[in-house]
Amino acid sequence: MASSGARIRAVLFVVLSAILAAVIIAVLLLFGVEPRLVFAPGFMVMAWCKRLGLHVPKAAGVLSTVFAFWVVIVAIRFVVMKLVRRSV
Repeated sequence: MASSGARIRAVLFVVLSAILAAVIIAVLLLFGVEPRLVFAPGFMVMAWCKRLGLHVPKAAGVLSTVFAFWVVIVAIRFVVMKLVRRSV
């Protein structure tokens, strides 16, 4: 069973990764990356929903973009942790 310290670290990682994803999106927009490129995952989700006949608000596209960035951050962390464990 995981210790309470490990659980707290896991929860903090999940929350901080979501905040980091939002910050990365804001920084990309601040430095002039075109919004259609930054929000491409959200546009894909919205187009998919539209093909299914659903009308979703733009907030769903923004949230799915943040989620996509979050997934990338978590995947990178898992890869780095696996490489660190392998080298030790």
